[in-house]
Amino acid sequence: FNFGYQHPSGAFRTVMSYNCPDKCARIPYFSNVEKEYEGMEMGNGGADNAKAIKLMWDVVASYRTGGVIRCSSDDECVDENVCDGAETCSAEGTCVSGYDLTSVGEKCDDGDACTVNLCSGDGVC
Repeated sequence: FNFGYQHPSGAFRTVMSYNCPDKCARIPYFSNVEKEYEGMEMGNGGADNAKAIKLMWDVVASYRTGGVIRCSSDDECVDENVCDGAETCSAEGTCVSGYDLTSVGEKCDDGDACTVNLCSGDGVC
């Protein structure tokens, strides 16, 4: 089921699909049996990239963090790095990183308009 989808009418193909015999347009979506594009199905039992992505969610999430962090409240997710935003506990019970503040200067504003308010890569202002 981890394949792109070519609509039988030749109207379009999804990301990860080979081109149609008559060169159909590629739409910027993964195949997905739960979605439609302009009223037409975007996948079937043999083409459902969305399902494959969902099945690998935890594995991919652990690439950078060393493992998926399970939680029941936001307090369990705090990493003490002011430069990466406020971490939260998702509805699925996994910690979600905050946004990257390294280019915005939030949390590092010293109130002096003459200084640059940026976070360093190691979480220091």
